[in-house]
Amino acid sequence: MFWVRWRGQGELAEQMTRIALACGLTEERLEEARAGRAGLPDVVWEQLERAGRWLVVLDNVDDPGAVGPGGEPVAGYRGWVRPGGRGLLLVTSRDGDAAMWGGRAELMRVTALAASAGGQVLLDAAPAAGTAAEAERLSVRLGGLPLALHAAGRYLAAPGSRYRTFTAYQDALDSHLATLLGAEQPGGTDPEAVRRLIRYTWALSLDQLEANGTALARPVLRLLSLLAPAPAPVSFLSPELVTAACGAPATAVTVETAVNGLHAYGLLDTPTPPDGTPAIGQVILHPLVREITALSLRAETPDLESWHRAHDAQRAAGDSDISKAPYVAAVAPNAEPAAPRAARWFAGSRASPDRHYCIRGLDRDHQHIRQLR
Repeated sequence: MFWVRWRGQGELAEQMTRIALACGLTEERLEEARAGRAGLPDVVWEQLERAGRWLVVLDNVDDPGAVGPGGEPVAGYRGWVRPGGRGLLLVTSRDGDAAMWGGRAELMRVTALAASAGGQVLLDAAPAAGTAAEAERLSVRLGGLPLALHAAGRYLAAPGSRYRTFTAYQDALDSHLATLLGAEQPGGTDPEAVRRLIRYTWALSLDQLEANGTALARPVLRLLSLLAPAPAPVSFLSPELVTAACGAPATAVTVETAVNGLHAYGLLDTPTPPDGTPAIGQVILHPLVREITALSLRAETPDLESWHRAHDAQRAAGDSDISKAPYVAAVAPNAEPAAPRAARWFAGSRASPDRHYCIRGLDRDHQHIRQLR
């Protein structure tokens, strides 16, 4: 087994060469690649295809287009990422776009852990922090998100932490989310330490989407973070709403690209009802993605007036699917529990605890509220 962390093309080439040498590559054949008589990736994979059983983990490939070499697309399988051989190449990445990885790649999305599994992660990291039942409750509060579970476990195991038990940490999340899980990038430059910060990890994904031309990914995610914790119709995200809220020009195509990009990077999902059929045309955010995104928006935009006005205009136009039955049915079970948290998100703004269903909220006599009744 070989574990390679992506830190650039040069280091990847060096480490893949070492793996090939460990699998029997001769110095004579390697010298041919060094002399330019053969391509180094070809020589390495030639040996891997001859070697016995092996596992190579290529970790943190957040920008597959940079793997190369020479701008070679990953899906062409002529660079460092290739299928074949008698081993397995496992690549971890934020980018879940099937077209990026090619038809011979099997994509597996890392999903939230069940309460028992998440509780065990917490117990393994901080065995003195409480009981299995308390760990499971904290896991549920964190939505089973592996990154959040590891962050909580590291915090609870640290000797100087203020909150030393699972229960104390869970209680503190409601009032200290920003410091516990929503911290920005630290002053240090250690990339591995930075990647463990949840807020910054998602910011990296949004930065990558922007670098790839998906400029509306961040504002679309922020709009969704201000909705109730339930599936939302994609049609709610009209170009007019996005433009009015964030000031950036939007079209149906650019909004669609933003939604699909956020899905490819795992920042939103398609809800799946009990019958197992994905709810086409609807999207949903992980609870922590919603909370921390709204926290970031509130910190960077103390006055959310433009976001409120944008929603009011779309509501007045009457062309949103916000009041249609599927969304109402999805929101209704979650409406009351979401109100206190929504009120905290909007502290100091125009929102109130009973007006939280959408960005500004809906008046009690609005059609949406009448249907909920």
